[in-house]
This record gives sequence, structure tokens and C-alpha cells, in this order.
Amino acid sequence: MRKFWNKIGLFKKCASIYVVFITVPTLFFAFFLYHTQSEQFYDQAVHDRKTALSQIADNVDTSFMAVEDLSNSLTYRNSLVSLISRSDLNEYPVWAKHSSEEFMINLKYSLKYQNLSITDAAIFTNNPDIPETGNFYTRDRLYALPFYQDFRRQNKNYDIYFLSKEAASEYFRQKGEDKDAKGAVLLFVRKIQQAYYSGYQGVLILEVNADKFLASFSPYIGKNSGYYILFKNTKDTYGCLPTSKVNFTNRSSKESDLLFEESEKYPVIVVSQIALHRKIYLVSAFRMSLLLILMTVIQLFVVWGMIKYIFKKINMQITEMDKIVMHDFSGRISITASNELSLVGQRYNLLLDKIDTLINDIVQKETDIKNAQIKALQYQINPHFIYNVLSIFAGNAEQSGNPLLSESISYFGHLLRYTIRDTGLYSTVEEELENAKALIKVYTLHFTDSLRLNIEVKEEVLKQPLIKFLLQPIIENSIIHAYPREYAGGDMQINISVEVFDKKMIITIADNGIGMETEHLCKVRENIIHGAEVEPGAKSDSSFIGLHNIYKRLKLVYGENSNLEIISFKGKGTVVSATLPLTNERE
Repeated sequence: MRKFWNKIGLFKKCASIYVVFITVPTLFFAFFLYHTQSEQFYDQAVHDRKTALSQIADNVDTSFMAVEDLSNSLTYRNSLVSLISRSDLNEYPVWAKHSSEEFMINLKYSLKYQNLSITDAAIFTNNPDIPETGNFYTRDRLYALPFYQDFRRQNKNYDIYFLSKEAASEYFRQKGEDKDAKGAVLLFVRKIQQAYYSGYQGVLILEVNADKFLASFSPYIGKNSGYYILFKNTKDTYGCLPTSKVNFTNRSSKESDLLFEESEKYPVIVVSQIALHRKIYLVSAFRMSLLLILMTVIQLFVVWGMIKYIFKKINMQITEMDKIVMHDFSGRISITASNELSLVGQRYNLLLDKIDTLINDIVQKETDIKNAQIKALQYQINPHFIYNVLSIFAGNAEQSGNPLLSESISYFGHLLRYTIRDTGLYSTVEEELENAKALIKVYTLHFTDSLRLNIEVKEEVLKQPLIKFLLQPIIENSIIHAYPREYAGGDMQINISVEVFDKKMIITIADNGIGMETEHLCKVRENIIHGAEVEPGAKSDSSFIGLHNIYKRLKLVYGENSNLEIISFKGKGTVVSATLPLTNERE
């Protein structure tokens, strides 16, 4: 299996990994989703329906309770109980009239203040001494009505009855009102009785407009809502019309559920008319699974096409790379877009450019080394012959009474000995400074005592290696160009300082000569980098090596970590700084 996997291409590997780890698990998940989500959808629907039923039932209980509390407070008023329980009202007509009027005022105020859609209140009493005026009636008017018969049979203190339009009209006729009901009516019936007395003196009936009272449930209870309220005592319903009979002893079946919520306190049941069919949720789960499968298949083809396109582009770039290698790195990859694949081509082109640069640098270095070796062979002479001739010149000058000339010739011999001595490519800071001192002594013969050299260097830096002939050309260039023959500035000061900072050594040579104009300084800086000779005023080419030579040697030996800079101001002097990395190497 491993051998087969190693043999197939990367494109097939990517496609196989996607199919095995993405497509196949997604298909299994789709089938699993079909079997599990259908039951979850159904359970969630049942839970939501039960929650809605419970909220409706709670709202109904809250509204009914408010009316119950009002009726309870009215029936237990002392003025009402005292009025209907006395049998000698004929002897106290003034008191009876005042009590009834006071109660009626309180009754109307309570009904108006509570704002519970109560249209009227009726008091049916057993006391024959109370005349049927206002809201007072005899209880005999209720005996023929079915709801009162049920109230007496159940022997309850309080109950609620839903009367249809026809039943409500019959109730109004029994009261003696010549009118038909405009709609269904809710009757809240409560006994009026004294405390610690088993009998009752009458009943209080609060008449409530069913449509207005149940208006707060209109989003749930309505003709098209799917819910209705069943009143158990009258078997009447309010809301949408029932389409099927509900078995309140068995809440569920295998195929569908008709859910309901029964009030714990009042004789009402909130019923959901819309059945929850399990097959509907099986179809919903199947649709989701089918959609997931279709999306997976579409993704498979899209990813397959993308992988194929990417590898096609990669193969095209590999073909271009092979052609470039075959033609000795002479070509470049064509970039036609801006994406990750084009970025690979750009990086490859940069790599080719870098290789070309490195090859050119190596070739140039080899050429410079060969030229240096040829020049070294050309200028080789017998050092003993030169030393002997200089010694003869120095002795003759001293015998002739010219000690300054004798001393200058001796220092020139020191310079020549340092120059042709075979010590390799490197010297030390101390040796370079000694050679600089000898050079100044030689030029003293020309400038007498006006030329001075100041050196500032720490002792621990003296043994630090650096390339030979770094200071001499710069000092010689400063003397020739900073102090021409017409210079009349007094003392000529050349200051040399060596500092170490951040693993780099900085050597600074500064003079107080005539300086340079800005335009001329730009040309000198160009000479440092590109090698264009800018030596105005120099009378001898042999006394001027050129800053470009030093700059080039620094780059060849130390690379990009080295640099040569020059700063000059007209009439103030010139500063040349050489920066090179610290190293322990010395050849």
C-alpha cells in the first residue's frame, strides 16, 4: 500500500485525501442526519407547541383570576351581605334604599376601574323584600337556565360559564331584558354568603364580553390560529372550529399528535387544532440530507477542478524552469497573473537574478586577483639594492649638514620596507599608525614644521587586524588635496581616531584643509563607488591611489558590512570614515 501511495502523483493524492476525509464522511453524516434529525425536529415542534399552549393557558388563568378577585371582593362586602341577608327591610326602607344605592355606586366604580371588559353585573338574591331594581333580581329567574342548574348541581362557590350567542340571549330574557346578545358572553358566577354560614343568600354574576375579554389572546386564539378554548362545564368552544374530536385521556399517537393544556384552576382546556404529523418531519429531514449530499457532490467537482487547474499551472512553470536551465539560466518565467503561483515564479526569477549577480561577482573577483598578481610581479625589485641606495643618500645628506633631509630619507626607507614586506593581506592598527607617522615625517621635508599628526586610539584596539595600506592612501590624498602650495591657513592638522561600536571598527581621518564645494564632493563620492578619477590639482598620479581603490578593497575583503564615506565643507576641511567589521583573521 505504501509503495502504491508513493508512486501516484501529488494531484491524485490530494483528490484521494479529499474524497476519503471530506466527501465520504459527509455522505455518512447526511444519512445519519436523516435518521436523527427527523425525530429531533418532531420533538422540537412538540416542545414549541406545548410551550405555546402553556403560555396561552397561563394568560387565560391570569385574566380569569383578575375577574375572580373582583367578584370575591364584591361578594364579601359587608354592605351587600347585610342588605340581602336582612328580612325586615320593609321596616327600614330608607336604610335599604341607601345601602343598595351605595353598593351600586361602588359596583359601577369597581367595574369601570378594573377595565376587565365587564359589561354588567347582576345580583340574584333569595330575599323577597329586595325589589328588582337596578342590578338586583330574584334568584327564581335562574332556575330554568342550564348553566345555573350545573352550578347548583356541582355545589361550587365560584365557576365560569361560556354562553353562546343564543344561550346569552336566553339569559338576558330571563333577566327581563328585551334584547339579543351581540356575541358570546362569559359569566363569572359566585355565591353571596355570610362567613360561618352554610347557606347562601344569592349569587353575583359578572357578565363579560367574550370577544373583548379574550382579545389579548387573539394572536393565539382565533378563527385561523389553530388553537381554541374548550369550556368543560358547557362543552362550548371559543376560537377556531374543531375539526376532529380530541381524546383527552391519550395525548399522542404513532402517526400524529393533537396537543392540549388543561387549566389547573378553571374549567377550560386550551387545544391545538393542528396535528403534528411525524411524516412531515421525516420529509423535512430527508430534504436537508439531500441538500447536504448535493452540496457535497458539487464541492467535490469544484475542488477537483481547482486542484487540476493548480497542478496544471505548476506543471507549466516546471516546464519553463527546465527550459531556463537548458539555456544556461538565460530566460525568465513569464508572470501573467497576481496569485500564489505567480509569486513562486517571481521568487524563481529573483533567484536567477541573484545567481547571475553572484557569478558576475566571482568572475570580477577572480579577474581583480589576477590583475593584482600581475602588477605585483611587474613591480617586484630587489629590496636590498633600494635599502643600500637610500642609506647612501641619507649618509651623504647628513655629511653635507642637512639632517632634516637625512631623517626624511630614513622614514621613506621605513615606508618602503613596510610596503614591500611580505606579511600577507592583513596588518594591524598599530602597524598602520606607525606607517602613517613615517608618512607624515616624509612630508615634513616639504611643509617644515607646519604639518602635524594627532592620533586618538585605545590600547586594546592596536592589535586589531585590518587590511594593509588602508590609512596611507587616505592621508596622502588629504595632504595633497587639502593643503596645496598656495595654502596659507597656518598649522596643518591631520587627526586619526579609531573607535569600536556594535562589533564594527570605525577609522576616521580628518583634516583642516581647504575642503570642497558641494558639486565637487558629489563627483568624489561618485568616484568612490564607480571609479571615475576626480583628482583636480594633483601634480603626481603616483602620490594619489584613489578612494575608489580603497572602497573596492573593503568590499572585496569585508563584503557589504564595510563602507567608505566622505564629508567635506568648503574652507573647513574634509573627513573620511572607513567602517569594517571586527575580525580575528590575519593572513
